[in-house]
Formats: sequence, C-alpha cells, structure tokens
Amino acid sequence: MYRVRTELYPPSSSRVFSPALLILHLHCLALRSGRRALVGVHGYAREGSPRRKGKTAVLKKPPVLAGSRLSTIGAARRGSRKSPASRFSTLIAVVILFASIVAKDASAVPITYTEVFGSFGVCLGSGALICAVGPSGSLGGIAFSNAIVTLTFQGDTANVVPFSVFAPNGIGASGYVNLQGTASVQVTDPTTGAVLAQGTFLPSAGIYFGVDNTNNGVSFGSSAVPVSSPAFPSQPLYPGGMFSDKNSNGLCFGYGTAGTDPSIGSGLAYLPCLFTYDLKSNFTSGLMFEDSCFNFPTSCDAPPPLATTGGDFFITPFVRTGLELGIVGTFTAVTQPMVAFSSFRAEAEFGRGGQSLEMRGVFDLGSSSNGIDPLAEAVTLQIGTFSANLPAGSFRQIYPGQYVFQGISNGVAMQLRIGALSATRYTFALNAKGANLAGQSTPLSVTLTIGDDSGTTTARMD
Repeated sequence: MYRVRTELYPPSSSRVFSPALLILHLHCLALRSGRRALVGVHGYAREGSPRRKGKTAVLKKPPVLAGSRLSTIGAARRGSRKSPASRFSTLIAVVILFASIVAKDASAVPITYTEVFGSFGVCLGSGALICAVGPSGSLGGIAFSNAIVTLTFQGDTANVVPFSVFAPNGIGASGYVNLQGTASVQVTDPTTGAVLAQGTFLPSAGIYFGVDNTNNGVSFGSSAVPVSSPAFPSQPLYPGGMFSDKNSNGLCFGYGTAGTDPSIGSGLAYLPCLFTYDLKSNFTSGLMFEDSCFNFPTSCDAPPPLATTGGDFFITPFVRTGLELGIVGTFTAVTQPMVAFSSFRAEAEFGRGGQSLEMRGVFDLGSSSNGIDPLAEAVTLQIGTFSANLPAGSFRQIYPGQYVFQGISNGVAMQLRIGALSATRYTFALNAKGANLAGQSTPLSVTLTIGDDSGTTTARMD
C-alpha cells in the first residue's frame, strides 16, 4: 500500500520550489517496490515585501505548546496495484496541479484602497477666493457637514477583473474592479480630528472599488454585480469617486502648488495618471476632484441608505454652483503580502446528506506574522466550493483570546470559533448547516484567512 504525504515548510532563502525535483522524487516512488513508500514533497516560496507595522499578536505570553512547522496535507490509499508507468503518469498530473496552485497563491496579494475627501483648506484665486467644501450627510443618525470622510476597501489582487462599458449617454469607460472585500467608512471633524462616526459596510450595500482608465478616475461603487451582468456597473459613483484632469500634453493635474506648465494655472499641480493602473500595486495620488452621484451618469438623485455596522450611511450628492471648487480628496493603494501559516491541520465530518458540517483544527502563525485580531480583521473560510466571507467586526470576544461568529454567511447558518492557545498557535471550530454546503467532493480543501495571515490544508474526513 502506498502513501503519498505532502509537507509544506516555511520559506528559506536557499530553497526554491522545483517541479523538476518533485517529478524526480515521484518517479522514484513509482519505480520503488514494496508494500509501503513515503515521499516528501517540499514546496518553498520566497518572502514577500516588508510587513506593515503597528499590529501586534493578540496574546503576548510565550508559546505554551511546541508546534510543528510542517503541515500534513493528507494521505491517499492505493486500491488495486497499478503499473509503474501508470503510477508515474498519475503523479506527474499531481505535480502539475500542485505547481499551478503554488503559482496562483503567489499572485494573490492583500491590498487596501483608501479615499479621504473633504475641503482641506484648498482655495483658488486672489481676493475673493473660491474654496473647496467638505462632504455632508449622516452615519448612524449622526449628521455631519463640511467633514472629512474616509472610505477604505480591503481586498485581494486575485479578485481584480477588467471591465469595459458604454453608457446610454455616450460615456464609455474601461478599467478594473475589485468586487470582493470589506469596506468601511469613518467621518472625522476637520478641526479637532475627532471621529464623529464609523462603521463597516454590510454585504447588502454591495460596496466595490474600481479604476476607470479611460476617464482617469477611481471610485467606491455600490450595489455590486458581476461585470458580465447587464446592470454593471450599477452605482459606480456612490458613495464617491475622484478623478484628475489632463492638459493638452496628456499630463494629469489636480490641486496643489503652482505647476510648471502655465496651461494648468496657479494652485494646481501635476499628479500621477491612472490611465494604466490595474488595482494590483501601490499608488498614491495628490489632491483630486471628488464626486458623489447616485444614478450616475444619467442623473444625480437622492441616494438610498448604505447599511453599515454603525447604522445607515448617507452622503449628499454635490451639485456645483459655479462658486465652489467642490470636494477634493486623495487616493492611496497599499499592498500587503500574505503570511502563510507555518502549520495547519483540520478534521471535518458531514451530516444530513452533506448539508451540515462540523470542522475543527489548529494552526500556527508564520514566523514573520504580526499577529491576528479577529475583532478588527476580515475572516474568510473557504471549504471546497463554499466560501464564507466575514467582514471586519463580525466576531465578538467571549473570553480573553476567544472569539466567535454566529450568523448566516452565503446562505449557510454557522458558528465559527477562533481561540488562542498561545501567542502564535490557535484553534478553530465550525458548526454549519445549509444547502449550499451540499455536493462537496473529497479530498476537501480548506483555506482560512484572517487579515493578512492565511493557510490551506486538506481536511481529514471522519
């Protein structure tokens, strides 16, 4: 009886994943005689860019359990004996699949898009100055006016997709959108810096983020639908987006110090253009023109509420009077490479014809992890073809170091618990019921992502 065991070790500067070496190992297995053989398949990945600062592990005490730094993905039993050539062909297919998975994971990078808009004291002209204004609206019943609004979208570059649309009024657009992620809003007093209200958008708001390469703008949209839908892009400019203008030389400009080209005028400055930006890398703009318009581009109507954990959010569409510059703001995008768990094990058991699931497991954070915070970070659990995407703020703390989510995600009622055993080792337990769980195949792949820490394993079926 043959057993194939796969082990994933932490990255090392002297070790690089090589499918050729993997094929050689497996070829030796295929030709080896005897009742049992064990082959170690080692995949390595290089470290990404430096980690962000500021977040610390949930617990500070030293580890109380000595955790293994490898993850046993699974064991497959062979039925009837096959010829060496047949076994070798099968194992080559496994190698190709494994290599494609490694390549796919390597291209997935967490990214945060942020828009901050207000007046920022921007004025143009001399004497009777024309000045920018701040946005107005309400969040959770708290009205604000001439405030600073910060919109944040935490997503993954793997979910960026291209689009191209042509509106009825003749306005065309093409670029990229990220439809999957966690978005939040914060309203700040521009004078004192005090936070007036904040909240995380609920899935019903359908917040997404996009860049319009054609018109040199970025925006937070709502009521998200797939790019293949006739309703796309739904509400591309609500709650808000921003753009910069360009001169006859194709250079982009917005507010700032006087530019070197007289054609853009005093009080304006050159800015990075968005014509080729694809939402997959870092980006920092200067002060751009901000717009908020519901039912753009056909009209700007009174907007409906956008649901958040802090209550309903409204922002008043801005209508220019000719005496105002409007709202101005900045856009930034910051990538954050994912840190893999150093080990991850899971066990699962289905019931009720595949419509209920119990799962439990344990994982160790990677050596370069800056910790996890289930209260403040988005959590995603992928089980086969089913995915539960829980925005930041979904979990509550029941005891120190013990967190629970109880609710419905993607049509499945679930309770998901995450518990700290030490500063780097955690357990998780899932109880779930719902028709969307049915039809899962084995072996069952499981991916757990908490903020920028993630791991994938194959669950042992009980």
